[in-house]
Amino acid sequence: MSRPTNLVWDVRKRSLGLEDPRLIRLSYLGRREFIQRLKLEAKLNVHDGCVNTICWNDTGEYILSGSDDTNLVITNPYSRKVNLIYNVCISLMENKYQTAVNFKKK
Repeated sequence: MSRPTNLVWDVRKRSLGLEDPRLIRLSYLGRREFIQRLKLEAKLNVHDGCVNTICWNDTGEYILSGSDDTNLVITNPYSRKVNLIYNVCISLMENKYQTAVNFKKK
């Protein structure tokens, strides 16, 4: 039996650090009422070129994005803080439309 939820409050608790992001993710993953309420929260102006790919980490705490500016950027989308900018050489960007990462917060 699923527990009653309040989407707005649960997402707010996550952004305030009051609840484990994994619990929110598991509670709402693939649920129609959640997907239908998605909207643009903010723009992260961390690239100078077209963003070709993004990838969330397992907890939903960070986004890795890759762009035509040849930078890979790890950003916390909630605080809008850039954690890492890594410039890759052009030869490594051949498959610029796919990015995957497994990183953990220390």
